[in-house]
Amino acid sequence: MSLDGELVFWNLPNVKAVPLPSREELQMPPGTAALLPVVWLHNGVYGRVFVLDNQGHLAFWVVDNGKLPNRQPAGVTHRMADEVVAMAHVEAHTLAYVRLHAGRLYVYRANPWVTSPEGEMIGSAKSVEQVLFPASPGWDKAFRGCAWLSTADGAQHWQLIKPDRSSEEVVLAPGWRAIGLLLDEDEQFSMVLASPDQQAVALYHQGTQNVLFSTSTPIARISFCPLSGLIAALTKSRELFVYSMKEDRRVVQLLCNHAPAALEGPAHAAP
Repeated sequence: MSLDGELVFWNLPNVKAVPLPSREELQMPPGTAALLPVVWLHNGVYGRVFVLDNQGHLAFWVVDNGKLPNRQPAGVTHRMADEVVAMAHVEAHTLAYVRLHAGRLYVYRANPWVTSPEGEMIGSAKSVEQVLFPASPGWDKAFRGCAWLSTADGAQHWQLIKPDRSSEEVVLAPGWRAIGLLLDEDEQFSMVLASPDQQAVALYHQGTQNVLFSTSTPIARISFCPLSGLIAALTKSRELFVYSMKEDRRVVQLLCNHAPAALEGPAHAAP
């Protein structure tokens, strides 16, 4: 959060406030509802907070724990990479991110201490609109898959890359959109989908599509957490649904009886 010329970190122990980065370093949109993707990695000793801005700049800040020396100083903004199209928290202590450079896609991994120095090339693309990662054991040692999006004729075209680097294309029905990616024990992908009318959430797996839950009014905001397997959806009538993919059931359904406020904008808030 920006406060009096500084960037301050709320509820993140031992992360010091830093001078507000310039727009050349990090483009942070103004406003109380302007959210950027953030990942917090901490192993009890070392820790880093990562943020990805709207221009593909990935930066981080270091925890000052006062125990052991860090290779990077705390209290400053560290510019980590450019041309980054997506990042995700994919394992307890692992971050994965993808760069699109010269028409090629590279995946990198980072933990609270170090970042993989060289990316692994996983494919080629002229442009990428979105990337989804599955949370899975083993990310700290190797690539565990991802999917990237292009859109044509109103339909989402997803290129799925498995851990063994084999690929397949999944074309969703017009209007349907993917919000999450899962990887099962057999290393087969499933995709969490939102319906065109924003009143249903479904699971796509090997050519079949099954509705997980539906709502009586359109969903205003929805998000999926790969680590927990939770889907959180807030409707325009201010009804909150939380669905657990691990338990295969709805675990929360709440209705706020206060007068509804306008709910607009993209749905990227983490559950």
